[in-house]
Amino acid sequence: MAEVLPMERPTIRDALELFHRLIVDLQAAAQRELDLGANGYSPEEASARLANIVPLQKVAPVQFQIDQDRLKVEHHYSKSHPADQNNVTAARDALLDQGNRILESLRTSNCDPRLLDALKQLHSNLHDMQDVVRLGIQNIACEELRLGFEPELPTALAALIKGHTTAIGLYVAQFPEWQQFADNAARVELNPDDIRQLRNTAYDLVAELEEDDRVDIEVPASIKFLADAVKDPAHASKRTSFALLRSLENLIAKIFRYAADLVSETAGEIKKTVSKTVAGVVGRFVGIVLAGAMAVLPVYGKFADTAWMKSAAPLVQSLLSNSPK
Repeated sequence: MAEVLPMERPTIRDALELFHRLIVDLQAAAQRELDLGANGYSPEEASARLANIVPLQKVAPVQFQIDQDRLKVEHHYSKSHPADQNNVTAARDALLDQGNRILESLRTSNCDPRLLDALKQLHSNLHDMQDVVRLGIQNIACEELRLGFEPELPTALAALIKGHTTAIGLYVAQFPEWQQFADNAARVELNPDDIRQLRNTAYDLVAELEEDDRVDIEVPASIKFLADAVKDPAHASKRTSFALLRSLENLIAKIFRYAADLVSETAGEIKKTVSKTVAGVVGRFVGIVLAGAMAVLPVYGKFADTAWMKSAAPLVQSLLSNSPK
């Protein structure tokens, strides 16, 4: 039988070297934890997952774009069915003529300036042939204003405005985009507490975005318009409530994708200047919208097609915590 030799007793030097390796391993593990977000993803991994989770913008009164790191409202031409084009053009021309007469009458009356301003904006958007969903929501808001100010208006003028908003309602119904929006709004149930949370978050976003010089003034103005349309959550219509829900979702989706793209570009060194600006741009610009998203997660979590936000928000939070300083 072979003789079993006793193992050599470790020296103090051996123990010190082992202890040193242990310390190095612990430091490396701690650094890896710092390099990963709270969800265990590196910035690059979080960015890739966001690109897969966050949807494209949906049909809504307001969509957004980022042009040279500046947030703007994205406008698009309103398209009707080709077979309806002649009827749509004729209806629009008649509505513009009628709108001009109404505006002229309002300018010489003692009506509340808010009604005049709302109808002027409605008329302008009808003239531009853009954003038919927004036109439809503006039309609803104008009709609600007419009801509120009707005692102050001459009877004939009030009737003329009512006929005008009714006709615009029929006009927008000829556009597939409005039909899709209206159908989606009919299927979503929002209670007054949901609407109140959306409205309050929208006002908070407006206050913050107005102070950011990377945000075009039309962005907070558009969000404020939608929030004002549901000022009374208990009596807000399904379409105006859904308009705010969907437009805020578009804002959040656009900014979350922006954060993911920015990190991806930084990692790939596509933009060498990005790494120096991530902390400033992402930390302020994206952080504002992330805070809004966190506030409305309980509302968006109720619906299957908006549940993505619950998964995406922690990933964006991880990107913010790992932005280069």
